[in-house]
Amino acid sequence: MNNRAVILLSGGLDSLVALSETINFYNIRFALFFNYGQDSEQQELLAAREIAEHYNIKLVLVKLEWFKNLLDVGKTDWVPNRNGIFINIAAGFAERLDIANVIIGINKEEGAEFKDNTKEFLDAVNNQLKHSTQNEVKVVAPLINYNKEQIVKSGINNGAPLEKIYSCYLGKEKHCGDCKSCRHLKAALEKNGQTDLINQLF
Repeated sequence: MNNRAVILLSGGLDSLVALSETINFYNIRFALFFNYGQDSEQQELLAAREIAEHYNIKLVLVKLEWFKNLLDVGKTDWVPNRNGIFINIAAGFAERLDIANVIIGINKEEGAEFKDNTKEFLDAVNNQLKHSTQNEVKVVAPLINYNKEQIVKSGINNGAPLEKIYSCYLGKEKHCGDCKSCRHLKAALEKNGQTDLINQLF
């Protein structure tokens, strides 16, 4: 069985916990970080580098200069076809290097709002990859049935370095606490009794 994998690593909560869930089951060859013109790119990249170093995984930076043409100024929560584009780029890397799996942190809570985080999306993209890659690259989504509270709990149980994450849309030194991503993260941390971590991140 080809258990080699590449992981999409944004430096946020979901990608970190997806990594911590799969690190002992997949031979993760490297992580991909996408610079697509996001406001939080510098802080995300710093977090991704620290997480990759923690797990001794090579981090590959992919710059998508053209992607800024898809960004809606002032709208931070939805980026057109982001997961679809990122997965297909990752699948290209995977096929070229005879890697069978692409790991991503999509989850049930975000799937309630964004269609590219759903089980239906996961099934559809895996069906597409059967036809678009010769080695039938598969997307693995270990958090697909998790909400944010469960994701934080999993990270704690797996000993993931949650203090290294950056999940804010705005790109300030610390999490703003006000954007949608921050509100979801803070609520999940509170439900898990992570007061010290909240004080550290926000």
